[in-house]
Amino acid sequence: MTIWPQDYARAWTLAASVERDGVGLHGGLPCRVRLAPSSLPGYRVGWLDDPSRPLQRLEPSQVTDTRLCTALQLGDRRLATVEHLLAALAGTGVSQAEIWVDAGEIPLLDGSALPWVEAIAEAGLEEVGQRQEPTLPPEPLTLQQGLGFITAFRAEALRLAAAVEFPQAAIGRQLYSIALTPAAFVVEIAPA
Repeated sequence: MTIWPQDYARAWTLAASVERDGVGLHGGLPCRVRLAPSSLPGYRVGWLDDPSRPLQRLEPSQVTDTRLCTALQLGDRRLATVEHLLAALAGTGVSQAEIWVDAGEIPLLDGSALPWVEAIAEAGLEEVGQRQEPTLPPEPLTLQQGLGFITAFRAEALRLAAAVEFPQAAIGRQLYSIALTPAAFVVEIAPA
């Protein structure tokens, strides 16, 4: 049984490499991912079919599409369906890793982040020091698109809350709040 970090205060990488393969949801093609330890902060992508290409650090500005999946533009290559893998890395406390891929899509596996959490547990974690603190806005920050919005506040601990309201009875009004830790992510969010 993997002991997950207590919180997100320290920097962690993988203790060993681990691979998963499957089929891409949108392209229907076989694809493979190798997760590997990294000595550098952040996540970097390399290409198994062209390992001579330099690893490319992932940045929010690379997001090019969020319809039906999250897609990144990495130079002349596109990498789609990254959301469950990146959620598993961040959610379990892994702050730095290499992600090696052989296709333009991440395998779907079971459609949740849980198989990626299981892969991370198989590889194990290694603490690499203090996590680089992000620059936080001094005042609450709100972004809005249509009727949806997100607000970020400074806080001592990471807490996420979400609400949705739809007229359809099957969805209706739903509220969810969690004090987020790696262990809570594994149990409460990864299987979703």
